[in-house]
Amino acid sequence: MKKILSVSLWVGWIIALFSSVTSAQTYNQVATGDTHACAVATTGAVHCWGKNTQGQLGNGTTFDSMVPTQVVGITNATQVAAGVFHSCAVLDTGAVRCWGYGGYGALGDGTFANRLTPVDMAGPVAVVAVGAGGQHTCVLEAGGGVICWGGNGFGQLGNGTNTNSSVPFSITNSGTHLAVGNNHTCVRRGVGNVQCWGKNDDGQLGDGTTISRNSPTIVPGLGDAVTLSAGYSHTCSLNGTNTLKCWGSNAAGQLGTGNTTDATTPMVVPNLSTVAQVAAGAYHSCARLSNGTVRCWGFNAVGQLGNGSTGQSLQPTDTKGVGSNPANTVTGIAAGNDFTCAKLSTGYLRCWGWGEFGQTGHGQGPSNQFTPQFVAAPGCALDVDGDGAARLTTDGVLLTRALRLVGGTAVSNAATGTATRNTWAAMRDHLNTSCGITTLAP
Repeated sequence: MKKILSVSLWVGWIIALFSSVTSAQTYNQVATGDTHACAVATTGAVHCWGKNTQGQLGNGTTFDSMVPTQVVGITNATQVAAGVFHSCAVLDTGAVRCWGYGGYGALGDGTFANRLTPVDMAGPVAVVAVGAGGQHTCVLEAGGGVICWGGNGFGQLGNGTNTNSSVPFSITNSGTHLAVGNNHTCVRRGVGNVQCWGKNDDGQLGDGTTISRNSPTIVPGLGDAVTLSAGYSHTCSLNGTNTLKCWGSNAAGQLGTGNTTDATTPMVVPNLSTVAQVAAGAYHSCARLSNGTVRCWGFNAVGQLGNGSTGQSLQPTDTKGVGSNPANTVTGIAAGNDFTCAKLSTGYLRCWGWGEFGQTGHGQGPSNQFTPQFVAAPGCALDVDGDGAARLTTDGVLLTRALRLVGGTAVSNAATGTATRNTWAAMRDHLNTSCGITTLAP
């Protein structure tokens, strides 16, 4: 009788949990930084995960998080950006709030202090986009103005000096698209007019030299450039005919040109067509194609290309597990420091690559992922088998068996066919790190 009652209580508890949480969180946009990531939820909240030593997760602590955690005080975000140790969000009011490492003035609040929760950017502006770099931040105003602040040792603020600034100031106007790299910045100012400034030791400014610039310099040969993406020391541009060009550092093949020779001017990335978006990471790059698939290239020691291997690729290679069916169609892509994240048409997120600090957000512990994994729901993720949704009929069964100290295939055989956690070891690790359940069968 006691055993029956105990089982009934477990089942009742699990049903109660699933009645309030039936699916993973959905998102509008994802951003990747050095060792953390952030995303704008469909509710307008901002969630961040990964490393948090400087408060870059914005949750009021300095503890790392393996799963998304909510940024304090933001409920109406439209876009988020993740830098090396700081993050910023644009609100639907046009205001900007930043948090994390404030050294060099990167938060734009007039101080050089770290902030564990968001602070307002100084100055009245109507912002539509924000970009976060190594130690600097830039925004694009509704009227096309570009405003920057923070670290300026390489001229990345573009104001003609190399002096850091904790307060924002205007750099240029007529901007239509903004890209902020580690120590350089680029802006599209019209058809065929792309300008970059900042560090240029690897040719990442694209002006044919390796001389750093503290004021905007024109990038030649881009034609009708539409969008830009700036990585650690390379830059990529997509034009209106879906031609992708990259320039700068190529030591790991991140330019996708088939070799490892740096380029000081834009080079065409071959073997790509119908590119819809480009994302430049630290030493790798990725392209989202119009059919919802992803191709990546460059450094791959920790699986950041998502092709199931750790071999470097000098040309675009297919990322596995995304774009294979309507539920996996990719509508947004972001490349960080050796990890990558994608937003699916369903609103769910998948990340892959370096996971030492939980920056891939799957809640399975500090492990690298060589193929895309679903990002867990904030807090305790009830999506036990990692198929992107928490279901009573599958995850509820898995959790019931696990809590009854059942282990091995007796648990894992209840996973769905699309599960990314389909072994007991992976499920146990997830329940341990994401939900804090440690009393499980070996």
